[in-house]
Amino acid sequence: MVVGIDIGGTFTDLVSCESGTLLAVKVPSTPSDYSEGFSEALDSARSDDAKIESIVHATTIATNALIQRKGARIGLITTEGFKDVLSLRRRDRRQSYGIETAFAPLIPREMRREVRERSSPSEVLKAVEPDDVLTVADGLFKDGAQAILVAFLHSVTCPENERIALSALRARFPGRFVFASHQISDEPTEFERFSTGAASAYVAPLVSEYIDGIVDSTMATQDLQIVTSDGGLVDVQTAKSNPVRTALSGPAAGVWGARAVCDRIGRPAFVACDMGGTSFDVCLVREGTPPLTRSRELDFGMPIAVEMLDIATIGAGGGSIVSVSSVGKVEVGPEGVGADPGPACYGKQGHCATVADADLVLGRISSTLRLPSGSRSLDVDAARKTIRERVAAPVGVSVEEAAGLIVATVEERMADQIRQMALHKRVDVTSHLLFAYGGAGPVHAAGISAALGIDEIAIPPNAGLFSAWGGLLTSERTSVSTSHLFALDSSALSAVEAILADHTEAIATEDAVVSHSVDVLAEGSHRTVTVRLAAEDGVDSLMTRAREGLLEVNDRLAVTRVLSVATRSPRRDLEEVVPRVEVSDYLEPTTRGIFFGSQELECAIIDRGSLGAGSQGEGPCVIEEPGATTVCPPGFVWRVGDLSMLFLERKR
Repeated sequence: MVVGIDIGGTFTDLVSCESGTLLAVKVPSTPSDYSEGFSEALDSARSDDAKIESIVHATTIATNALIQRKGARIGLITTEGFKDVLSLRRRDRRQSYGIETAFAPLIPREMRREVRERSSPSEVLKAVEPDDVLTVADGLFKDGAQAILVAFLHSVTCPENERIALSALRARFPGRFVFASHQISDEPTEFERFSTGAASAYVAPLVSEYIDGIVDSTMATQDLQIVTSDGGLVDVQTAKSNPVRTALSGPAAGVWGARAVCDRIGRPAFVACDMGGTSFDVCLVREGTPPLTRSRELDFGMPIAVEMLDIATIGAGGGSIVSVSSVGKVEVGPEGVGADPGPACYGKQGHCATVADADLVLGRISSTLRLPSGSRSLDVDAARKTIRERVAAPVGVSVEEAAGLIVATVEERMADQIRQMALHKRVDVTSHLLFAYGGAGPVHAAGISAALGIDEIAIPPNAGLFSAWGGLLTSERTSVSTSHLFALDSSALSAVEAILADHTEAIATEDAVVSHSVDVLAEGSHRTVTVRLAAEDGVDSLMTRAREGLLEVNDRLAVTRVLSVATRSPRRDLEEVVPRVEVSDYLEPTTRGIFFGSQELECAIIDRGSLGAGSQGEGPCVIEEPGATTVCPPGFVWRVGDLSMLFLERKR
């Protein structure tokens, strides 16, 4: 049996596959100790005669700790004169006005120490003294440091001093969390590399304790693998040694699953949208392969320079809190209620109005919420009361109108996030497929598509557990990089080709596909562009593509880094784990009133389990399945296609 587990802020999802049969489990997350929710989900899936062969785990533990600033107290040992790099950043500001801005680096100034050492990009100019390193490390640990980062100038291309310091620390402090920046990130620029190293050290004790907890409590074997931010897989020890690589673990698993399905149905251009209980994650895919980036800021002043899927995240989920501003504007998120107490309709003494409460009041979701592992009764009266007090009364509208404003606001926020991504990438998304999943994604997909002018929507089966399922299709990856600064001109192309050839020889295997990327910098700028190259691509177009990405006509360009990645074939074929819907006996649709705008329409409520391939109909209606509800508004038609996919399309 193979198992995929995704832990979100509200629910913990599990999908297991055994002999072609899929089992789905959804249990509430346990924020006080996420390993408890992991164990509960796994126990629900176990059977006496089933052996767990492997567990693929997607998690947002590192992301949440970084964004919420709930990590460890850490110390920095750096080159003399450079302890303020994390504070100076790129001299950017969170807001335009004011003498001071509210920004605090992950490592406070009093926890930063300097040692005398210096390297150029190519050689050591002054060797570091191990005794100096140990002296300042003793002071940091006495001041409460739970982890230490060593980050020296130019350590990516000349790492000798960092290696000496790290070796001395590990010998003196065995079992402590100590890291060297060049092992965390191969980013040559100091601020981005220092920031990435700080983020990894900041979450290391938390992630290590979490992973050890799930290994101990579940008796998991060494075949527990963690999804990384680029959609790859690493073993437990690798995840613990560089935990920042898991920062977008959960969203990456979902995007990789969407890629596999869209490749099968012949739709290489799609927008992957994951709306859960806490956040909305979106990835814009143009040519079948999800784009990668190394320029992601998890928060202001916190760049993460590791390879990750280009996913944007905003706080817009079913549990996002609704408020009314001083000028009477309805606002949704980014804060959420989480799993406990949850939305008001959960009946757990939650007093905040949320998107889920609005969906319930409008009839978009049922008062008996079907989950893969049972059902939950939702309190309509509690939802109405909270919306009346928190939104309707301050704005001066009815409860139904207030709920409609909430839905319109959150759908516009999500549509605007996609709009901004498309504008930045110069892409027209109206020709793309909107691929919606997550527990709340299918509820709001039609509203998002209408705001963007997208005509077709795809909803996978078991949409509420799709990221857990997507983890089963991720692959192991091996990478090698070379960081050098040399001018990029026609005479340098042969040098790039030689590096690519060396990389390919080092990592290529029979079952792996090798791809390359080259980071290019324009003279006088610190901004780089990454040019992606498939194994069969030549480098002749490298200069042209770099100038297009940089919008730079300056002839003076430089290569800063060459990266090669070997991606192995997934262990599991799509056909083995595809979450098909088992068609049950046909159930006559029931009806209920649902608000679309100011109109309440009597709509059919259809059980997705009774729909076979070729089934079709038109809105308004609601199609329900355990863990997800699809709203098909007036003006849309629906059909069931290959892989039990549900498609919604706007009438022309």
